[in-house]
Amino acid sequence: MLKATGDRQGTFEIRQNGELLTTFQKKLRFQLAGKEYAIRRNNAIKPFYSLHHDEAVLATAEHTSILRSSFHISHAGRTWTMKPEGFISRLAGLYADEATKVGSFVPKSYFFPSKEIAIDLPPEISLEAQVFLLWVFLRMLEARSSD
Repeated sequence: MLKATGDRQGTFEIRQNGELLTTFQKKLRFQLAGKEYAIRRNNAIKPFYSLHHDEAVLATAEHTSILRSSFHISHAGRTWTMKPEGFISRLAGLYADEATKVGSFVPKSYFFPSKEIAIDLPPEISLEAQVFLLWVFLRMLEARSSD
């Protein structure tokens, strides 16, 4: 399980078992274990994000609909759906299919959801892809709060 803590300037620290893994600022780049990763946005109308290391695409997140705050996630040959847990909920789940929840993003506070977030994802999702999914979750929170 990962834990993300954010400050008012938008800087996030990602920790696993108390150990600092990486720090990022909602920008499109981060470092993890000495490697540089980039997140790219590929479509303005229906967002499609991809995680890259060098030129390799490691994971993707495709917005499912303009009307819904959910994403189809692809990583390591597998697919999932990330979606909010309810209409006004700040929680999100990762689903293997319509009913099978396999992971979650749980903000500690409803009113300050990006201050502290618990991220519980399956072990087959690499750490760099988990950081990418946290970034996608933060984008989801921003979009839902501006609705």
